Amino acid sequence: MNYIFCSKHDQSAIWLYQVLKDQCSTIEIVTEDMFWYNKSLRLKISSSSSHFDLHLHNGTIINSDTTNMVINRFTRLPADHFLYVENDDRDYALSESNAVLVSMLNTIQGEVYNPATANCLYGNLMHPQQWLKMAAQEGGTAVKHPFENSSSYQYLSEIKILVMFNQLVFCTTNIPDDIRLLCLKLSEKSNNPIIEFTFLQDRIGEMHFSAANLLPDFKKYITRENVASISGFIHQLMAA
Repeated sequence: MNYIFCSKHDQSAIWLYQVLKDQCSTIEIVTEDMFWYNKSLRLKISSSSSHFDLHLHNGTIINSDTTNMVINRFTRLPADHFLYVENDDRDYALSESNAVLVSMLNTIQGEVYNPATANCLYGNLMHPQQWLKMAAQEGGTAVKHPFENSSSYQYLSEIKILVMFNQLVFCTTNIPDDIRLLCLKLSEKSNNPIIEFTFLQDRIGEMHFSAANLLPDFKKYITRENVASISGFIHQLMAA
């Protein structure tokens, strides 16, 4: 089975599910509240293996061993049940609960895009300066250093690029091959298979790396006409 994990308010993820469902009947959407406030959970963690069975109230059963793929956009741990707990106890409980959730996400045997990390449920969250340094190291002549003079920004156009599964690249305009390759390199090196990059283009066409976003708006890039490339990738995973 394939899943999109997301917030119940994540309209972009919900929209992606709706357009994918027409071409991939084996995909379901699971919100943070559905996942955490489940009907039953059996979690086993040992030195040799980890496994969980999660039964949701709508009848869905998520098995970590048989899950094929997850698009992971969980952003928070539901914590309404901790509202009336003392502060110290609440902080401890939230910390431990968050660790359990990260462990569960990393127990899934199939592909998870993006893997949860200790500091971020939806991927490897990095400081802007880390991204700039990595882009400079990996980009070579493909990308110029960011402008130090902020007044120069008035002369730039903004170009956003979406990488899906560290393989597919979407952009609303034509981009050079070396920039496309750079985006794939940054996605792979940061271990964020689904990621959006922003570049600033100056008046002579040179590209300047600007930012990275782990929660892109799919609606800006993916249409009912080109969504077949994503559903095709999912079917390939299932056949592997």
